[in-house]
Amino acid sequence: CEGIRFNGWVQIKNNDVICKSEYAVLSENETVSEKSDLCVITDNTLTAKDYMGDDAVKYRADYDEVHDNKGHKPQDEVVNFVNRVYELILGRDTKDDPKGVEYWTNNLKTNNYNGQPFGGVKMVQMFIVGDSGKEYNSKKKNNEDFLLDMYAVLMGRDRSKVKEDDPEGFNYWYGRLQAGDGREIILKSMANCPEFKNICSKAGIEVGDFEYYMPSSKYSPLSHFVARMYTRALDREYEVEGLDYWVGAIKDKTQTIDSLSAYFFNCPEFEGFGLNNTQKIQRLYLTFFDREAEESGLNYWLNALESGEKTWEDEYRYFIYSPEFAKIKAGFGL
Repeated sequence: CEGIRFNGWVQIKNNDVICKSEYAVLSENETVSEKSDLCVITDNTLTAKDYMGDDAVKYRADYDEVHDNKGHKPQDEVVNFVNRVYELILGRDTKDDPKGVEYWTNNLKTNNYNGQPFGGVKMVQMFIVGDSGKEYNSKKKNNEDFLLDMYAVLMGRDRSKVKEDDPEGFNYWYGRLQAGDGREIILKSMANCPEFKNICSKAGIEVGDFEYYMPSSKYSPLSHFVARMYTRALDREYEVEGLDYWVGAIKDKTQTIDSLSAYFFNCPEFEGFGLNNTQKIQRLYLTFFDREAEESGLNYWLNALESGEKTWEDEYRYFIYSPEFAKIKAGFGL
């Protein structure tokens, strides 16, 4: 064997390297004691040590070989990758989560998560969706903030300069998000960039791939349709939870496109806008006909509503079941 290999929490005290070692490979004529997993390297010899002094300097490291007679080597690049994801996605360091760091690091080093390949992009995915993504999603980040996070973690860009340095690229990705592309779709697409490949290569890990988890990513045309309903009916950007709820509910048939459309024009948020009748009818035209109201049509619906001939529900349901809206839905493959 050639060189010393070990990993774990490392302490240096009085020029001795102390580690909690999982394994060790010793050069010829070196000795090792198996009485303890706490070891000290002194003068190129690895021996057991039962106690790590409190005044030692501690840091995380993974040694592939002896670089000098004390076995010193820069910090593990895989751990650096994990630390970086914590910092750029969750906005915190890893000092209070050593078990989490070890868990993610081992998955990346073995390229294995529950029997499936596990690369850098899979780890980022798990930090933003599903159970592992609860901390990130609790921050309620809008599409712009999410996109800036992706620029930072996947490309190493400074968030504060992205829109200035790459306006065309930023607008392209932001436009896709606003149109209803799920965040996992954007993540997977952006992870193909040379910058992220270089980041993973430096860490010695695979870029990898992942299966879509969120409904908004699995069912893209429907997600685009629901996103459009938010911007047309409610005049705002969708929230991720709402987008995924409606897409998932429509796919599992607990809701329909028509019930979604009716809800948006009868929900507390819409009622809270305080729109007058003219503005409400104009919103119907924009949403279900994809155009401004012509004067004769606007007057007809306005007079019918204000005379009591038709209720507000009568009017928005007519638009929902109109041939014009059927064409819009067909354009999304629905």
